[in-house]
Amino acid sequence: MRRCSFISAREGWICGDSGQVWHTQDGGQTWERCPAPFLSNQRVTGVVFFPGGEGFASATVPFVGGRLAAEVAIAYTPDGGKTWQPAVTGWKSVSAMFFLDRGHGWACGVSPGFGKNSLVALYAP
Repeated sequence: MRRCSFISAREGWICGDSGQVWHTQDGGQTWERCPAPFLSNQRVTGVVFFPGGEGFASATVPFVGGRLAAEVAIAYTPDGGKTWQPAVTGWKSVSAMFFLDRGHGWACGVSPGFGKNSLVALYAP
């Protein structure tokens, strides 16, 4: 696993390769997979959740033939990972994500046409 986000001593999420995001409600004794099919061929590089179940997962997108092979870089869930939807698309590959709070987030990575490690996303609803 690559990253984790806990909102209490008992409830948290972890993420890793092949689009994996897992959720625990018992402090890590048991884990349930949170399916995110459109992230399945990507390495999930960041996960952040907030009380109430809102959350984001960022991903690196594999290069195939010198091009990015997917177009979802950040996914959003309103329900603790039960359902996901694209939040940032457009052929970006996110290597790190940080949220100050649920209204302000930053992500960095690679976007074709920009310099390596350029800022690729800013979230402020």
